[in-house]
Amino acid sequence: MLFGVAMFSWVMGEFNDMIINYDTQLGNVNSGPHLESWILLLKKLSKENPVEASLIENIHASINYHWKYNRNKHLSKDDEYLCSIPKFFKRKLMEFLWKDVFENFSYFFIYNERNRQSHGKFFYDVSFLFMPRK
Repeated sequence: MLFGVAMFSWVMGEFNDMIINYDTQLGNVNSGPHLESWILLLKKLSKENPVEASLIENIHASINYHWKYNRNKHLSKDDEYLCSIPKFFKRKLMEFLWKDVFENFSYFFIYNERNRQSHGKFFYDVSFLFMPRK
């Protein structure tokens, strides 16, 4: 019976640890408390010139926008899965993710069928550098 209780406790502890670290393992880390402490530090350091509420709202809105719309959040050139697929599919994947940007700025990128085929590596490399802006 003692062994059964010990085994059950160990299994439940492992399960609990897995649940607690689930978001961290997936890369979904809530940085809200860090942002709040940073803003609180700004308020403490600038007692003579208080931080405007509208500035704090804009900082929150910008950070939330970044977290929501960052398409490359879990993608890097060194990603194990991305490295394992053929170049053609890598380029197609990044083209799919960023097609709207390439099309909206088609004069800058000269994004057309001929250039997509001849400059595919350029579009692939550039797509990792895109960051959400607000």
